[in-house]
Amino acid sequence: MTKKIPKANRIKIIPEPIIKNEERFNKLLFSFTLFEQNKYFSVSGTCFKWTSDLLIVLQEMSNTDIKVFNSDRNFRNSYRIHNCASSNPPCSVPKSIPKEELIQFSLSISKGRVIGTLIENVFYIIWIDPHHNLYPDENHGGLTKHKIPSHCCCGEYMDEYNKMKEKIKGLEIENKELLELV
Repeated sequence: MTKKIPKANRIKIIPEPIIKNEERFNKLLFSFTLFEQNKYFSVSGTCFKWTSDLLIVLQEMSNTDIKVFNSDRNFRNSYRIHNCASSNPPCSVPKSIPKEELIQFSLSISKGRVIGTLIENVFYIIWIDPHHNLYPDENHGGLTKHKIPSHCCCGEYMDEYNKMKEKIKGLEIENKELLELV
């Protein structure tokens, strides 16, 4: 006679949704199904703070009722939501999306844009535009190309930081020597 091993109590790792199913269809959701990075639209060249700000904006907006996203003037103005039909993208729009259906919203006045399309209550993010390449402006450096990183860049930043730290030490010594001459 074999003994049965009792089942362990399962701990729920994922909490139950706060909103009911029917309410879920009223909230703005984000999808990265159509997301693409290329030399014009990528997070390359941004700092960790920028990525954090992007995630915070997506979190804030995902608590928004889709009716507010579509028609509330104050909400639309605060995120500068508008259609991008008049834009001239530097690369091809995905074939499944007509250019007339592109919509953008901003992270802040100068932190760039998120471009995608809205189908029902799902905003499909196509491009992330921290460098303002959908509407290039000389105030933001004009049209810029960025290489998509193939590895983590933290090491490069630390190398640069250490070089600058050494340069500062050398300049401080030189400054001290010049002050002694005066």
